[in-house]
Amino acid sequence: MADPSFVTYGGLIASTLSAIAAYLAIRQTVVQRKESIRPQLLINDVDLHMVSMNEHHFSAMPLARISIDDIKPELINSGLGTALNVKLAWEYPSEEKLSSMSKVFDLKYEVRKTTNNRSLKISGGGITIDYILENYYSHNYLLPINIEKKPTKTILPPVFLVILLNELNSLRIMNGEIPSIVVGPSLKITFSDAKGKEFSISYSSQYHLREYGDQPYANTYRGSLMFQVSKNSKTAQIQQRIRKSYATFMDEHYFNKNSNL
Repeated sequence: MADPSFVTYGGLIASTLSAIAAYLAIRQTVVQRKESIRPQLLINDVDLHMVSMNEHHFSAMPLARISIDDIKPELINSGLGTALNVKLAWEYPSEEKLSSMSKVFDLKYEVRKTTNNRSLKISGGGITIDYILENYYSHNYLLPINIEKKPTKTILPPVFLVILLNELNSLRIMNGEIPSIVVGPSLKITFSDAKGKEFSISYSSQYHLREYGDQPYANTYRGSLMFQVSKNSKTAQIQQRIRKSYATFMDEHYFNKNSNL
């Protein structure tokens, strides 16, 4: 016959373990609930079609055949709460990239500063263009996607894309083959919820080349600037899972929509 004290002790352990399991389950539910009701800001990849580059010179206008709206990334608030005071900070080593490319191309550049802004004057391929070096942008608020029903266009400094695409071309000249991936700009998004609690998430990006074509005096490129959550925190991992799920849903939605046309 079992010792009564042993039975009592075993029952106590079982009850304690059950209580702990129940507490952890409730705590996980609360955490998931908080994650779902707060704003969740995601950024879509940018597809770059019809990019035309000079074969041997710096191309000042590789995006000339692309609509300005097509190079604006889309922000999505996939949470249930409104994101307030949304601020975007882009970072990209423009001068470092241009300095490296000046060893390959006949290229000159100059950073100009005024009381109101900074600009980057680039002369290459027989063309001189002044690009505004504004890399901070803001949105007063972003409603949840279940209310707004469509993403919000934001701004990616076009000069970053111009330099990135020319770097791709310069690497082709230096190495004798075109790389399939080139590192792009990074982005930090900060925002707050209705209670004033602040959040932030950081993205890195890579340009993935899809197609490359030769023409008599120019090369054509087709690819995508793809964003990846750069932090390893639990919140960042949750954001990345949500972003991938949303992207999958949108791909399936548009595929089904187009297949019915």
